[in-house]
Amino acid sequence: MADNFAKIIADAPNGLIVSNKSAYRWKVGSSEIRLGALERAHVDSNRGGNAKLVIYDECGFVGSEDFQYAVESVMSAQLLRYGGREIFISSPSDNPEHYLHDAIMPECEGNGTLFRYTVYDSPSVSDDQITKIIENCGGEDTDAFKREYLAQIVRSADTLVVPSFDEGIHVKKVDPIHGAIMHYQADWGGVRDKTVFLLMAYDYFRDVVQVYDERAFDSNTPTSEVMDAMEEWEAEHHNLSRSIDCPGQLQVDLVQEYDLDFKIPNKADWQAKINQMNVHFTLGKIEIHPRCQFLIKTLKGGRFNKQKTDFERTRALGHCDALAALADGIRELPRDNPYQDAVQDAFNFSVTRHQAADDGPQIIRKFTDGFKKFGGK
Repeated sequence: MADNFAKIIADAPNGLIVSNKSAYRWKVGSSEIRLGALERAHVDSNRGGNAKLVIYDECGFVGSEDFQYAVESVMSAQLLRYGGREIFISSPSDNPEHYLHDAIMPECEGNGTLFRYTVYDSPSVSDDQITKIIENCGGEDTDAFKREYLAQIVRSADTLVVPSFDEGIHVKKVDPIHGAIMHYQADWGGVRDKTVFLLMAYDYFRDVVQVYDERAFDSNTPTSEVMDAMEEWEAEHHNLSRSIDCPGQLQVDLVQEYDLDFKIPNKADWQAKINQMNVHFTLGKIEIHPRCQFLIKTLKGGRFNKQKTDFERTRALGHCDALAALADGIRELPRDNPYQDAVQDAFNFSVTRHQAADDGPQIIRKFTDGFKKFGGK
């Protein structure tokens, strides 16, 4: 930054800009320019001042949570005394759900202050230079070129948790087949993360996992409020199967205070569980109802952390809690054969039709009625 600022100093009237003792402060007449980092580990050192203008440069490449903290808790407060303004200058983040995209850009767009410029809009870049840029990026269709030079928000498959998800293929209006064993899978976020419930079932005949509905709650939502919201599912679906990933004390509370019967999901081999979820999408073995908007958004934007050892936390998606619930649900939902009764009726019919020929019409009627219970014609 210092070398860029040196060009500004060189172009300014002599003596107007004077370097302070700090390498990150300059006196400009009666005002002062200060430079500081936005990362959570450093941004608090910028507290305490009063500003007329804050310019956030390349803010899309600060972690989403760090950037949100910097804006909301540190920098914005310094603008209050003088009614100052904020300017955000950045290429889009490589995180599609970044605070810059989800909060800052919509606000600017609403105010009529959102401006987009591409490399083709720059008067200082020649056609030959653009050709070289495209070559260096590996082509115009690469994520790097779209993000850095076309200012597009790109969802890169390299960091997505579920790159195999395709909204056009996997999202469709599905209804539970008659006789399916209904199951809800929950990832309870507690004080830090979101809490997500997914209503699911297994289509035994087609070998497909179906997700029909969702409930999503912000962190710190009271347990009573969550359980009240689940009463609709409890009332509609009798003999509901349940699996909940939640802390130990909450497990006790759910059993003792709410008389809830549920199992704890198997947490072994986290990566295998993620891989299994991706394979299900690749094979077309998952169908999601369009009403599950939070799950769909998380499937489109949920990412791994930089080390790919955990989900990334974001303001919009939490700790990818919807993906955690889906991955657990694929493992935990019952896969019993709901057609067993109809099959048994068919077996009984084949045995008895030779024993009592006169009862044939009645036996056929019994089998037909039994099969209709499970979606037969």
